[in-house]
Amino acid sequence: MITVFLRRLFGLIPSDPFTEGLQRMQRGDLRGAAELFEPLLDAPDDGIRKMARLYTCEALLQLGDRTVDEDPVAALECYESASGLQPTFADIHQRIGRIRLAHDDPVGAVEAFDRALEINPRFFGARLDALQARVEMGRDDCEAVLEALETHAPPLFHDEIADARRELEADDPGAALVRILAMRDRNPEPRDRAKERAIIALQDGAPLRAIELLERMLDDGRRFPDLLHLLGLAHGALDQHESAERAFREAIAIHPGYTKARMNLALTLMELERYAEADAQLNDVLRCDPHHPLALSALDEIRARAGGN
Repeated sequence: MITVFLRRLFGLIPSDPFTEGLQRMQRGDLRGAAELFEPLLDAPDDGIRKMARLYTCEALLQLGDRTVDEDPVAALECYESASGLQPTFADIHQRIGRIRLAHDDPVGAVEAFDRALEINPRFFGARLDALQARVEMGRDDCEAVLEALETHAPPLFHDEIADARRELEADDPGAALVRILAMRDRNPEPRDRAKERAIIALQDGAPLRAIELLERMLDDGRRFPDLLHLLGLAHGALDQHESAERAFREAIAIHPGYTKARMNLALTLMELERYAEADAQLNDVLRCDPHHPLALSALDEIRARAGGN
């Protein structure tokens, strides 16, 4: 759907700004990608502006992540610019808070973490960060933050949170901080956690659970190609081929070189008996990987069917 949308918007131009920008992102030229996306932020079409905000934001986030250790000031500028484009992305506010906390701005850090939690109250990593900032500041509202942390914590952290509570009650904030930082280091990012749980659900034969996890992660408008690919696989496992097709096509629209998604789109089209479309997708796969065994096998099957008709 988005592929058709973009092609109509840009009049079938072979290298539209979005495609070229995404290719630059894949090559690691994040600044160049952002520079291609940014002029489209003022485009007259609302659909283009929405896509430009999303992709410019992602380029800035990746650029900030790349530079945060060497140049935190530049990274903070990237994150704040990204936040201006997508103010409801909780993880951007968490990134801002972490830089501020590490560079002697605990008040600004608490504001950023609290904003992240307003957007997503289940954001466990931001709750750990919010508690860390308050403990370091010696604030008297740590108890309320601890209670919320316990409410939203995965079960494997319950004992450690209880230990942190006892250490704070014993007026030993240093020990509590060590424990909080250890929990933070063990806590995966929400996207990685959602992806891992969805893969496990698919492996366990629970595609409905995988769909639930993935759609929750994709709800905020951020369209990650790898999560969309998994969503397509989950729908395919339920024989929901039209939904699978939509997910695979959206993944490819964002990442045209995503061979796995294109291969699975072709297989889905074969399930729908749309063999000419499948043939075209398989040939696109072979242009990237001329010896792709599954693509060659699927093409043989399509041609055998055509020969039998």
